[in-house]
Amino acid sequence: MASILDSLKAIQGTGKGGETPQPGDYVLHQCAIIHGDGGAEYPFGNLVAGINLYESLESSGITGHLDVVDHVNLLQAGPLNGGELLALKFGTAGADKAGRTEFMVDCTDNTLYIHSIEQTSFSTANTVTYRVHFCSPELIKNRRIRLSQAFEGTIGDIVENIMLNNIGTTKKMYIEPTIGLKHYIAPNMQPLSFISDITGGAQALEKKSVTWTPSISSKSLSTEQVFKGFRNDFMFFENCDGYNFKPISTPEIDGLEFTIGLADTTTAPTTPGIKGNASKMLRTTSHSITNTANQTNAISNGIWSGKHIRHNAVTKSYATYKSDYLKALVDKKHSHISETPTFEPNDSIKSLLTSEYPEGRLRFSSSSSSTNTIINKNSGLMAEPTTDTPPGLSLNRQMQIGHLLGYHRLHITLPGISGLRAGMGAYAELPPVGLGSGQPGQKGSEELAENRFDNYWIITKVSHSINLRETEGQRAEYNCHVELANTMAMTEDELPTYNRLAASSGFR
Repeated sequence: MASILDSLKAIQGTGKGGETPQPGDYVLHQCAIIHGDGGAEYPFGNLVAGINLYESLESSGITGHLDVVDHVNLLQAGPLNGGELLALKFGTAGADKAGRTEFMVDCTDNTLYIHSIEQTSFSTANTVTYRVHFCSPELIKNRRIRLSQAFEGTIGDIVENIMLNNIGTTKKMYIEPTIGLKHYIAPNMQPLSFISDITGGAQALEKKSVTWTPSISSKSLSTEQVFKGFRNDFMFFENCDGYNFKPISTPEIDGLEFTIGLADTTTAPTTPGIKGNASKMLRTTSHSITNTANQTNAISNGIWSGKHIRHNAVTKSYATYKSDYLKALVDKKHSHISETPTFEPNDSIKSLLTSEYPEGRLRFSSSSSSTNTIINKNSGLMAEPTTDTPPGLSLNRQMQIGHLLGYHRLHITLPGISGLRAGMGAYAELPPVGLGSGQPGQKGSEELAENRFDNYWIITKVSHSINLRETEGQRAEYNCHVELANTMAMTEDELPTYNRLAASSGFR
């Protein structure tokens, strides 16, 4: 798919009379109920008051709902009982005229599945209002079948095999190659649950990217990896482009940049180097930051450190493996935490770093030392031997996944951009706020430390939300609600062990 920035530039001037569509403008191409393969089709876009479609790194399928104001009563008449298919296609206004068909949210060839209807109410205006919930049909197929068989090969190959031959998806799949041959047995499990289980054992080789400097800032992204060694942060998820099985912290660089404004974004400065329609579309209308310092969850999730005790049933012995977040980083400037020792109320106990308490996340496992092999059932010959999952992999995965998904999260609202997808990377620069941030116009304001939120983020969730009914004081418009996670990959300064606030910051 063409980059978001290129598509937004192409949309400029595609409106009536050569005008550029306004932020929030949209086109609803299709919204129809379909009864099974080749069944009757009932267009009902004129009855839909709102569309909400969700995709997430932490979900193996697309979900969403329609808010319907129905003067026909499709519920009583019979076309809508749950179990129907939903053909849905919409996009940012001008994308179709610019020839950017891949920029659309297009669920027509791969339709959605209507699984439930709720919140039904009858009004005095001879209408019925209700909410229609839909999801990817693969999620429904997954509930109906179980796997009881052996799988052999790389984890990426196994995932592709299950999706094609068990789930039966026809969607595009983007699977990054994994290393190591594996042998798994699915013990009467639902396919997507089995994929979730084996995803934790997936590894990919190190990956470096070209240096990229966004137009907003002088900071540069010189490497996509903040941890040493293999990438163990694989996730299996679906977005509007298809199914993905890949490490989440190393997306392709799209050149996507968001201008995070303060209240009224209509007066916010434009993004340097990005002009016209693209600058308006990439300017947020609201934002909030979450998960900035949750140490209790970080300890139990094993982000900072962990221990894995591995028992060998053959030799009757065990080995202990430990992880240390600060030591695993390529450079400590990418860290969410500093080397400040933890507070110990008893002076007789030596203060340790946050990353030096591995018992916070403890795991036990047992295995045989015998080598797994792949035996050809016809010839009886052995192929390449399979490998067990390295015990330290689970610890590395806890750190890598936790570093991204367990800490800084940014929520933003943008004008509707139908090309946004979960899994994309983007640079976001947040405005300086307060005396200690160097906020312009503040007397005595001084930048005391680097703004660590000005960074390269990964899009973890996208909600496409369209209000189709114009009401008094509110126009019909399309917005995207986006959640992002901070990679810390563009941080330039290491967190000091001890930081002292200057007098100019207002502290004494």
